Amino acid sequence: MSLTEEQPVAHANLAADRLARLREQLAAAPYDTLVLTTPESVNYATGYRSVPAQIFPGYALAAVVTADTVVLVASASDTAAAIDSGVAPDDIVPFGRFYFSGDAPAATMSDRHASRDEALGVALSRVSRGRTGVEGLSSSTSLRAVVEAHASVVTDASDWVMAVRAVKLPAEQALLHQAAALAEAGITAALADAHAGVTERELADKVAAVMAAGGGTPRFVVVTTGARSPLSDAFPTDLACRPGDLIRFDVGCVYGGYWSDIARTAVVGEPAALQRERYDALLAGVLAEFEVARPGVTAGEVFAAAQKTVQGLGLTPYRRHHVGHAIGLTVYERPIIAEGNEIVLEPGMVFCLETPYYEIGWGGMMVEDTGVVTDSGFELFTSIDRSLRVVAP
Repeated sequence: MSLTEEQPVAHANLAADRLARLREQLAAAPYDTLVLTTPESVNYATGYRSVPAQIFPGYALAAVVTADTVVLVASASDTAAAIDSGVAPDDIVPFGRFYFSGDAPAATMSDRHASRDEALGVALSRVSRGRTGVEGLSSSTSLRAVVEAHASVVTDASDWVMAVRAVKLPAEQALLHQAAALAEAGITAALADAHAGVTERELADKVAAVMAAGGGTPRFVVVTTGARSPLSDAFPTDLACRPGDLIRFDVGCVYGGYWSDIARTAVVGEPAALQRERYDALLAGVLAEFEVARPGVTAGEVFAAAQKTVQGLGLTPYRRHHVGHAIGLTVYERPIIAEGNEIVLEPGMVFCLETPYYEIGWGGMMVEDTGVVTDSGFELFTSIDRSLRVVAP
């Protein structure tokens, strides 16, 4: 499925649907009020995606959600964009100083409250006192103090929020599918240009250009070759590919707020026997994950299937802290496909499943794909060739 072929996702409808899901889950939760503090969760509830929050670590904003209220707590500088995204001015409690000229509502938002916590207290005063779940409660003593002043019971809701976000609505799945398609298109274009003498940077530029041309925002483009191929996360350089080199792609973009993360491996010229053997083991490992991932299976069981398969084909020891992760409004969401993780997979969860291998001095290779857990199994979003790709020497 491609959004270039189907109707584009209506973001206003998606925001409403996400809020409805949040409230549906809140009705059965031990909270009357929910305080969200991460940019992604605030986006999930309000539909507002803050640009400054993508730039500045720890950027302050929040949302207060009840069965019949949603309030955005944001910097005065965010207010014009938040209103443009569909948030009603009366549903914003602003803080800080920022000046918009004119007589639009955002022009009146500066200097109302000194800080996020002060504004959050005002937002909480609009709802009845009761049981309040707080995302990131332990991250700030002042946050805890503000909430405790307005609630009878305060509980950390971080895991609960991530569990709600883990099951993706159909429109979220469509955006994740398209983000993956853009990453695939970038890798496909780069592989068409790959040959001995091309540089990592040239290949990375091709990947990024194709993702951007399709409407994605490139967020990481890891293209490493030869002796640099086992550097798990590294910026591309002007190192040129040579015959016999491995080329490892691990790339992702954001489309409509949702991430992609896929990987492929190529070799310049015909692969050596050891390259072929190791890659075959890694590919079999990720295929085993695809087979095992289904409702009722734990993340730890998926991890065990990959580990057993890779090592059973001779790549041993195969040491990994994880072989996959959920993906959504952030690139790494929970559950993580890790040893012993008892979280049970549910329909609607979207995962990047992977089997990387990094051996310093020898090389790095990986295959990573994205798909969704369905009622009957695991449905892939990605479709490009997973074999060890051979490019011209």
